[in-house]
Amino acid sequence: MWQKTSQRWILAAAIVGLVVLGNVLGARHHWRLDLTANKQYSLSVQSKEVLARLEQPVRLFAFLEKGSEEAEKLEDLLHEYDYASPKVSLQVVDPVAEPALTQHYGVQYYNTVVVEVGNQSRKVEPFNIFGMGAGMYETEFKGEQAVTRAIVDLVHQTAAVVYFLEGHGEGSLDQDFSDFRDFLEGDGYKVKTLNLATAGTVPQDASVVVLGGPRQDLTAPEAEALKKYISGGGRLLALIDPLPRALPQLEGLLGGLGAGLHADVVVDPQRAFFLDALSP
Repeated sequence: MWQKTSQRWILAAAIVGLVVLGNVLGARHHWRLDLTANKQYSLSVQSKEVLARLEQPVRLFAFLEKGSEEAEKLEDLLHEYDYASPKVSLQVVDPVAEPALTQHYGVQYYNTVVVEVGNQSRKVEPFNIFGMGAGMYETEFKGEQAVTRAIVDLVHQTAAVVYFLEGHGEGSLDQDFSDFRDFLEGDGYKVKTLNLATAGTVPQDASVVVLGGPRQDLTAPEAEALKKYISGGGRLLALIDPLPRALPQLEGLLGGLGAGLHADVVVDPQRAFFLDALSP
């Protein structure tokens, strides 16, 4: 009788020990199997290689809207980063419950991710994560591309620089192009302003120069500086509204690139942006 009781206690202790050991191993070594057809719950090989080469901690802060489908999808993705590398830590934040942390990182939208490496951080906002799909009302989830790119740029300091020209009545970077600027920064670019009248030349670190809606003409030296920049392999993005009068220097610059300015308006009611026929 005593021998059988002892055997039962030993068996029970062994089972408890196995359960405890299993929990310890499970906490330290995550083993996961993605059975979905398109591996929607797995990071790509490229992202895993980036995480495997990390030498310093990366902190992810997810400011999520509780209960939304977008938040659930984003949180699932970010947990994959947390599982994939001991260098990555994830903190899910309720913006309402933690307003101080939300304000500290300047978060304005639900479902924003802040990537922090050392004393550098980058906001990846929802319009960098949920983009337009192939159809008019379809969305595309680009969370992995956006988060991995932010990690790479912060770790290696490889962000390309976009310069917005000023001094010719262009749109304000803080007002007219604020959403454009936020989108670029979320995609990993540094955004700066450039006044060619005072700088004289386009900086060597410029990846692209944006001429955003000028109302006055370029000066001859400014046009020449842009020509020199472009001839050396530089890129110019010219966003031109219908002009109230001729701008000879600008027209000459664009004409040399094979682009002519016309006082036309494109109307496309079938494929319009936000149902505005003037925004194809």
